This record gives sequence, structure tokens and C-alpha cells, in this order.
Amino acid sequence: MKESLPNTKKETSPREQEPHIEIERKYLLASPEDLEKLEEKILSLFSDAKIVGEYDERSYYFSPIKKEEALKFLNTLTFNWMYDVDRLENQLDGIPDNTPIQLRSRTRFDEDRQSFSSTFTFKASEDPLHDEERIEIDAIGENYGNPRNKRGLSELGIKLTSAWHSKRKVYQIDSKTKIDLQHVTGYGYTAEIESSSAEKIEAIENQLGLISANPEALGVMYKKYSENWQEYYEGEERSFNEEEWEEVEAEIGEQVVRNKLE
Repeated sequence: MKESLPNTKKETSPREQEPHIEIERKYLLASPEDLEKLEEKILSLFSDAKIVGEYDERSYYFSPIKKEEALKFLNTLTFNWMYDVDRLENQLDGIPDNTPIQLRSRTRFDEDRQSFSSTFTFKASEDPLHDEERIEIDAIGENYGNPRNKRGLSELGIKLTSAWHSKRKVYQIDSKTKIDLQHVTGYGYTAEIESSSAEKIEAIENQLGLISANPEALGVMYKKYSENWQEYYEGEERSFNEEEWEEVEAEIGEQVVRNKLE
């Protein structure tokens, strides 16, 4: 019998007393023109929409871990004065036993690369990469480039499985809802809608005319990219070609929806 997660996706911040609930849904887009059309639709449909961030982002994903390993790694991080370490440990300890945990390191540079922020995130759910609902616990200020963090990962046998480069523009729609427009090496043009309400996400995707990505397709895409991720950075960074998309479709037995906007 599966152990239920204590809640949907939760993001923790060292300045928050309690995590908040958040749900995320992903969308694939057919072309850069479709990304532009989606941005135009956002601005025309949501008068209060505003840009809250433009980033050049590097992300690193690691082999899946268990809660015990996550707690050990948390204690190797070099925390600064912001942290209530005990509270972060309690958040991790509250994850049900045997729940898969995915570790991600992310560094975001602003548009002019004048400043950056770094975070290690512990993602927990049955499928922590592709579930719409999951627990997320953030250790802000930490990154994979820190030699101590690399040593801590190595000592625990946690291996790097893939690295990702993305360019992102994030719109705030209301106090709890964001739309993230992206170009991701490997996947190409994508979008995410994040909110604390599934109903809100569905209403927005219907207004925008979007169809969400099949989680099975996302899983096959992730596996394909991760197995050969270095190849996507040889010469110019590239995305899946048509042959690779066809291979994904053959494995899932259906067409991958890459949204084309009117």
C-alpha cells in the first residue's frame, strides 16, 4: 500500500514559518513563434500580468536518493545565517518513508548576468520529476559548484545524471499563480503554469488554448536526454530533432503534443 504524501507540492523558504501548497503543469511548444504567441496571449488576457524574473539557468540532477541519504546530505551543506537547519531537517523527516527523492542544484543568473541565486532542492513524490503534485524543500544559497557540496555528494554515492541549460521569463498572474516561459536545451520551447489551485491552472490553460504534456512522454524525454545529455552541448546547444521526437512517440504509442497557438 502506498504511503500518501502529507500534501501537494510544497516550497519551503528559510523566512517562512510554514511551506505553501503549489501545483505545477508543463506544456511543450512547437516553435519559438508559438512561445512568442503565448506571451502575447498572456499579456492580452491578463491585464495584471507582470514579469517577475528573466533568467539564464543551469540545473544539475542527481541519482534518486532515500530520505536517510537526503538528511545526511543536508547536514553537509554550508549554511549561512538565514537558516533554521532544524526546521529543514524536520521538513525532510516528515516525508513518508520509501518516497522517492530527487535532488536538483539550480543556479539562476539575471538577464545581465550581474547577479545570481543558487538552490539545492529536494523533490519528493512517487515520480518527483513529473508528478503535478509533490513536496519541494529548498536549501537556498547552496549549489553544485561548491567543492564541499561535491565532496558530500561523492561520499554518499550520489551521482550527477544530467545537466540542463534554460532561458526563462516568468510572469506573475496573481499572488499565487505564475507562468514560466522557457527554452530548454533538449526539450526546446516549453511553458509551466504554477499555482496553489488546480482549478486555476485548468482555467488558465483553457484560456490560453494549451494542452498539458503527457507525464509518460515527459518521463521518456527525460530518460532520452539524460542518457546522452553531453551530446546536446557539442558545438551549438540543440534540442530534440524530428527523429528523436518520433522515437519518443514510438515508445509511448501516441503523438507528443507540441502546442501550436493561433
